[in-house]
Amino acid sequence: MSLSVGVISVLAGISLAAHYNNIILGPIASLIIAAIIGGVIAIVAIKIVGMKIPIMVQCTIEIAMASCIAIFGFSVGIAGSYDMISIYEHVVATGFIAVLFIMCTMAIQHPFNACLGPNEDQVRTLKCAASTGFLSLTITGLMSVTTGGLGWFIVFLVGLIGWIISFRAYVLASCNDAASTKWSGLWPKVEN
Repeated sequence: MSLSVGVISVLAGISLAAHYNNIILGPIASLIIAAIIGGVIAIVAIKIVGMKIPIMVQCTIEIAMASCIAIFGFSVGIAGSYDMISIYEHVVATGFIAVLFIMCTMAIQHPFNACLGPNEDQVRTLKCAASTGFLSLTITGLMSVTTGGLGWFIVFLVGLIGWIISFRAYVLASCNDAASTKWSGLWPKVEN
């Protein structure tokens, strides 16, 4: 739910910036809106739903703000501007906003879900996070072809090279962790 706040806050922030005719207000307003909505969601989850997670408010606000920054950055990368008209024309009207939502969800939440298990460590999680982030950058480069220029190719190339390097590092780290778990005797025995 916190990741959907990113989409809402970006669209609200750039609309507010267009209303006041101040483009720089867009990123700042988006971040503030994301923090407020994230805080409200966390308070509802604690007070009404009854979740007893001590760091719920802080973490929900952080994830909402991270999602806002990621979606805003990818949107600007595709549109080439902070302007509301440009973002609506190149990102929202084309349907790329849905792809950005999926990519940001994958880049932010997938590393933590994928790296749980025996011998889980932060290094492997960070390598997976870099891999999904570079993959998102590669896809953003492809989506920015429509805005013209050769900037899309540089973004695509940097994302592709970064993805290859980070995914290889992630796979090697996963293989090393799997081997150390098997050799430690914690591997489950197969029943006959």
